[in-house]
Amino acid sequence: MYPQKLVTIPFYLDFCEVAKRFKRAPEFYPERWQKLSHKVVEAGSLKVGRHLVIEEDVYKVVSIEKSKSGKHGHAKARITAVSIFDGSKKSIVLPTDTKVDSPVIDKRLAQVNYITDATPPQLGLMDMESYESFEVPKPDPENFEGEIEQGIQIEYWIVLGRRKLIRRR
Repeated sequence: MYPQKLVTIPFYLDFCEVAKRFKRAPEFYPERWQKLSHKVVEAGSLKVGRHLVIEEDVYKVVSIEKSKSGKHGHAKARITAVSIFDGSKKSIVLPTDTKVDSPVIDKRLAQVNYITDATPPQLGLMDMESYESFEVPKPDPENFEGEIEQGIQIEYWIVLGRRKLIRRR
């Protein structure tokens, strides 16, 4: 009656459609689907610096080229984007009226409680709004603005349930 294995669900389905499809309430779904927060935009409306979701990862648009439509064709957008988590680069070509997912980025502040000497080094952070404590890997110096010390405040983003340290406050 109910699926026993984890089922891959496309990004364009919302929780109500998923609940109808499996005849269950959304709270029974895996945690990653509950954390999914995005909005749908057209590929032609993207600009440099915006973020989009490609293959379940978040990418920042580095360049976008729009071509005019031909006699019977559609206008196309060639989008080059870089992953905000691992730095990988992707190029995609889409019709400009294609709907793409743009993530909702939750920007927050956290205080550094401790820095471990483990391999790889971990940072113990405490959110300044909810006072939630969590650990994240220490970022590379080239990917982070400023020095990391105990007691400072750090800006971090929550994107699709993942945390990304951005800069020192």
